[in-house]
Amino acid sequence: MNMFTSRTTKGGNSYDQLDYSTIYEYDEKGIKINERSYSIEENTNLQATSEYDRMGNKIEEKNYDSEGDLVSRVTYKYDEMRNKIEENTYGPDGNLGERKVF
Repeated sequence: MNMFTSRTTKGGNSYDQLDYSTIYEYDEKGIKINERSYSIEENTNLQATSEYDRMGNKIEEKNYDSEGDLVSRVTYKYDEMRNKIEENTYGPDGNLGERKVF
């Protein structure tokens, strides 16, 4: 597993105060499987995990809050040409909150 860290500052340069940091984790194929963001100012630690199909299309993303509780789950569907045709967002209770058809 490979990791990459991105750090963002308020003013956009290294002399300014660090605003938040994001750590990306990739599998052996180079596909992003996990993303964790931490905000220094708001003291939050957010996490998003993603699942991909064998073609490399993201098929599910789960977003968690600072406490590790599920905030939302997003599923994606694709046609045979790998074009995204549907995106469904579910709340923490599992109920569909939004459906987008492309």
